[in-house]
Amino acid sequence: MIKAISAVLQIIAMSYFLYSPSHAKDGVVDLESFAKQARKDIKYIRNSWIPHLSSLEKRVETETDYFVPITWNSNGMAYRNCQSNEDRKIIITAGQVVVLSMISAAINHLEDGHMNKQCFQGYLDHLSKGLRANNESARTSGLLSITPVYFPEGFAFRNPAICSAIRNPSTEGWYVKHGVRMISSMKMLLGHELGHQVYNDGCNHVSPRESRENEAKADNFAIELMIKDDPSSLLTALPLFIYWSIESPMKSIDELGNSHPAGLRRLRNALDIYEAHAITNKNSAIYKWLAQNDKLERIKVMISAFRKQTKGLD
Repeated sequence: MIKAISAVLQIIAMSYFLYSPSHAKDGVVDLESFAKQARKDIKYIRNSWIPHLSSLEKRVETETDYFVPITWNSNGMAYRNCQSNEDRKIIITAGQVVVLSMISAAINHLEDGHMNKQCFQGYLDHLSKGLRANNESARTSGLLSITPVYFPEGFAFRNPAICSAIRNPSTEGWYVKHGVRMISSMKMLLGHELGHQVYNDGCNHVSPRESRENEAKADNFAIELMIKDDPSSLLTALPLFIYWSIESPMKSIDELGNSHPAGLRRLRNALDIYEAHAITNKNSAIYKWLAQNDKLERIKVMISAFRKQTKGLD
């Protein structure tokens, strides 16, 4: 476990600036830089999974190729040849990685008191609109971007009515927190797509309800894998759950006819599974690890805070 955490910090130390606002000038984002870093991190994440996979899961994982195309289209996917169960691919896009970085940066600013809640909510609305517009342009015209999407600093500058000015981050600690959230979010995202590969999803026509069930199963696969790999990583993957909430319906009342569960439902499900492993089951290896490393009370406080934030939103 110590070696795994050390490896994460080493990767972050080498790469946190590549996931930063410095790669966006006035809304024009260098997608190639984000894709290049994501490809490096995918190699690390795949290696971290290996000890925790069954022999079948390991075979499926090693047979899968991973791709990060340079596009704003955010529709990542797991693909396979349905006749032969070969030619397996997991695709996440540079656009997805950029939006995760933007959300992570906003969470940092919110935590540090540089961004108020009204500004944070306005920023999420801005990301949601830009994401949908750029998804559509990527599908119809193949262009990398039409609608500018800004990092928090650029958004705050353009919206002084709800935001105070935000300086570009300057401390190493800020970037380390940012990098941890990025690695954790990518672990969850890639683990979800790997779950689809393990369960051989995607070839049969299913109803929206059945699709949501398949998505929840893939989530559960990723959650269990993350808990085995690093008990703390699930709780730092919040940017991905927020991303899912602005990309798909946020509340369960909006789910009808949608192929994916509500983002907040996915977050709450993750917390339920984590709680069962890490807090309720005193015989679990994770509970013992948290207790021995004086992290148990902190984890309880974090889960309680997340529950309070999502209470009543379903």
